[in-house]
Amino acid sequence: MLQNRDAYLATGPQGLAVCGVYVPSNDAVHVGLFCRKDAERRILEFNGTNQIIYLDPANRRYDDFYFCPIPDFPDEYLDSIIALFRVLGKNLLSDFKLMVTTPVFNGGTFEMPDGNFIATSNAEKFINCAVFVLAILNTYDYQLVDWDSFPELRDEQKAFLLDWLTYNNVPQHLHPICYRQSKALRGRHVLISPNTPGKPAIYAHIEPLSNQLIDFLKAELASKV
Repeated sequence: MLQNRDAYLATGPQGLAVCGVYVPSNDAVHVGLFCRKDAERRILEFNGTNQIIYLDPANRRYDDFYFCPIPDFPDEYLDSIIALFRVLGKNLLSDFKLMVTTPVFNGGTFEMPDGNFIATSNAEKFINCAVFVLAILNTYDYQLVDWDSFPELRDEQKAFLLDWLTYNNVPQHLHPICYRQSKALRGRHVLISPNTPGKPAIYAHIEPLSNQLIDFLKAELASKV
């Protein structure tokens, strides 16, 4: 389904790829973004300790990562995205916080040359690894997934988000906007989305493929035991 790190580095194309690893403790997938242009190759990711990680893919951290190329991302942006990786890799965006289950996204982008994140509201700075990838791509007007095609939050997820909005003193009149822009998008959806038939990828196409992806990654992990 996807290539592992060693196979992808040996035979994969130049350009961008979503990369990710199965996390058994959460039955989930953590994702980052890989870029290769000529001799330059790096992975950028937002992890569970609110840190942005910027490393060579040969690092042992990525031994169990799998890669899914984004073949239609424009080549003319690769130099710029590599520069953005370097800026974000300095890990100066201390206002980002991890929000695994109910991240908010409303088209936020990063700004060069300082890498500031241009959000529509403070709620949009509470993200997960998947939204981090989407925001980088959106900076270049590339939509990997159709955010609006994802289902609305379930009642228990809305309750969790309400607690967060209240704790962070978000005005009540903004709560409906946050509900509409918060989706249960996870790493598994983003990792497999380049393999869907249309772009941007819609939930109806992503969800069944993402379930197959989990089965594939579990089987791969079991084969290494």
